Amino acid sequence: MASEKGKTVLRDECAEVADDFRPIATDAKEDLSPSSRAVDEPGLTVLFYILSGLSFLGGVILASKFWPGDSGYGRELESVAYAWSIVWLSVGILEAAIFAAIGKALSLLQQIAKNTGT
Repeated sequence: MASEKGKTVLRDECAEVADDFRPIATDAKEDLSPSSRAVDEPGLTVLFYILSGLSFLGGVILASKFWPGDSGYGRELESVAYAWSIVWLSVGILEAAIFAAIGKALSLLQQIAKNTGT
């Protein structure tokens, strides 16, 4: 009889402790669900993604503007003539990658801050 009473008390205490942790477990499951992972992007993240696209587009446009024209009949352009267009295309791609990386980093930092509750 005494062991039955001890089991009942222990079961009740475990149930109380489990009730204390249920909201935490439920919140964790809700945070990991795909619907809650769609985080609203902060304004700076969107700005950096837009700058990334504009940088790439600008690099392509400037590369096409600096592309040398027709050299004429019987003449051949040296490889130096293509240097500025290649430079502008490379700069556009590099800027686009940097701005996209900054935007992604800000997005990840926001998700971390949201998951830690600060």
